[in-house]
Amino acid sequence: VMKEAITAVRPIGIISISPPDSITTEMLPTSIPIVLCCDVPDNAPLTTVDLNIDAIMSTGVHHLLNRGAKNIYFIGRPAGSPFSHKKYESVEKVLRENQKYCSYNLFIPRDNSSKAMEDTIVEIMQRKFPPDGVFAADDAAALTFMNMILSAGFSVPEDIMVLGIGNYGVSKFSTPTLSTIHT
Repeated sequence: VMKEAITAVRPIGIISISPPDSITTEMLPTSIPIVLCCDVPDNAPLTTVDLNIDAIMSTGVHHLLNRGAKNIYFIGRPAGSPFSHKKYESVEKVLRENQKYCSYNLFIPRDNSSKAMEDTIVEIMQRKFPPDGVFAADDAAALTFMNMILSAGFSVPEDIMVLGIGNYGVSKFSTPTLSTIHT
């Protein structure tokens, strides 16, 4: 399907976060430049962009700390999601370095389904000390969290600050507007 779409549209280039290897290999003969923003083998004949995950995660943690968050929870993504492992390790490192300023917990849903994310959010909100700041691995997780806690009667950002990563277009249309890190 991807190859057919590319052939029909004839883009001048492609930027992708994590394309399947088979599609990438099939697209190479088309002479369309492809830039991958993900981990690829060193011998791959593709251009890659290295996102500074450590800087992104540090920015997020410090954003919440500077706004007074004392109990920060991070909602990651299951293995296999773009940068999931790097984000988790990086945010854990930054939070550990700042543990004199805050307590923290890290959560990863069991899979990428909406139900798994909802179950993770329920688990978070049932904790003895719920978060006053939540940092999510992407805007989709942040928006899901924000919608669930708003429907439960919490206020954002007064009760719980919520921060995502990605600056998806939809994030600016949420009510309240989602705070997000543009990558």
